[in-house]
Amino acid sequence: MIGLRNSRGMPKSRMGLKHESLAPAPTQSWSGKLMPSMTTGARTIFARWSGITLTSWQVWTVFAITQGLMLLNVILGHHYGDPEFYRYAGDFAVGKLPYLTVPVEYPPLAMFFLLLPAVPLLPFAGIAPRPAAFTYPPHLDPIRYGAYGISFAIMMILFDIVALLIVMRFARRWTPGDPTGRWSGVVFALLLFASNAALQKFDLVAGVLCLAAILYLLEHQDGWAWAMLAFGTMVKGYPILLAPLFLVWRLPQLIADWRVLRRAFVGGAVASLASLGPVIIATGISPILHSILYHADRGTEIESLYGSVMLATAWIPALHTVSYFNPADLSRDITSSLEPALASLTMPILILGSLALYATLWWRLRKKPGRSLRREYIEQTGNIGPALYLLHAAAAVIMLFLLAFRALPAHYLLGIIPLAAVIRFPGRGQWIWLTLLVSAMIFGQVVVSFWSGLLILQAVPSLLMIVRNIIMVATFIVLLCVRILPYAHMEERP
Repeated sequence: MIGLRNSRGMPKSRMGLKHESLAPAPTQSWSGKLMPSMTTGARTIFARWSGITLTSWQVWTVFAITQGLMLLNVILGHHYGDPEFYRYAGDFAVGKLPYLTVPVEYPPLAMFFLLLPAVPLLPFAGIAPRPAAFTYPPHLDPIRYGAYGISFAIMMILFDIVALLIVMRFARRWTPGDPTGRWSGVVFALLLFASNAALQKFDLVAGVLCLAAILYLLEHQDGWAWAMLAFGTMVKGYPILLAPLFLVWRLPQLIADWRVLRRAFVGGAVASLASLGPVIIATGISPILHSILYHADRGTEIESLYGSVMLATAWIPALHTVSYFNPADLSRDITSSLEPALASLTMPILILGSLALYATLWWRLRKKPGRSLRREYIEQTGNIGPALYLLHAAAAVIMLFLLAFRALPAHYLLGIIPLAAVIRFPGRGQWIWLTLLVSAMIFGQVVVSFWSGLLILQAVPSLLMIVRNIIMVATFIVLLCVRILPYAHMEERP
């Protein structure tokens, strides 16, 4: 049992009497020796496979094959990134800078990732991006758009390499049943492949920065943790919702620790100034406010949960359900008589749901605030239960935001993949979680095949979209019920 010791003072979980496959190698650091606080943790599918030893080259082979296939899909299938990304790059190529002369909807660090692929193309006039008109469907120069799309994909492959290293490092320290981190690396590579959007979108960047922030927080490097969280916020915005979780983790008694708060402020402030400072100096605060307030006034995209409600009721003539093209963000939106009521639910769902998740984590951590979160306690007992609660709460907050937002394209799930790769559930929960997550990704791709029918509200495409969103909701419910709620009532062993 974890936390109990033998006559030599060693935790029994490290004696090799049970779950030998989870026992750490003698050369590993203490953070690689951590064991799950729940006795059923050894029943996860990864613990069952732990007798299969993965080598580093096998992990990187799986990663290289999946990334190579996705790159071929981009090049041969002409499945490039978002046309809106290309338009920003085209304006940039002729000297029209974002925020200064071009209004944008993305935070500054996101714009960095959108413009960076254009830089190596600028010396070549024949393939460099150029401004393009906003039309639907988009009419873009195939050579220039293709060059930018391939350059963007190569940039994301390089980032995926860094992301894989972060995922495996996290898993070595904090994931039950994966002392080498390699199983988590394989899961990460396969989830990216299942998404089929990792080389066309930048949402993965926000998820990786969130995971890096959690890793630094668990290792008591508060400055770096808050810096990563701030950088993540400068990519997609929603990582700021993890800030209360970080405060609860470090201050579970809700008593100010000025040393902790000072390090958090410095780390977050430096990262924020590095991202926002140049933009504010050059353009003022108004363009930044526009990129934030835009989302408050945006329409309801047809792929959102609210869109599914309108799709499900589109057969009622009195509701006047129609879809339309929104040139502001090149999206397909949907509207009906229900839209005002549904739009009013967005903020209450997000705020109340987030508060419930914050309170759940605080309730769990408040019982042993000064003991169970200390590095020394974790090292001596191997009890990483509190750390697992933090990880699952963070994943739940991100999923809640995605579901509550008025846009829910399939590639948004890229933001949850880094955390999903290192999350473990007891028993069949692991299969259910991964099956639902992959099914949501696959259904999202199937819906795209019926996109033209969805836009005119045909029954079959509408049903497929509704089913996809039901699967996403089920994924969120599993994340809540299998781990956070039941284990919030389990006592740690002293």
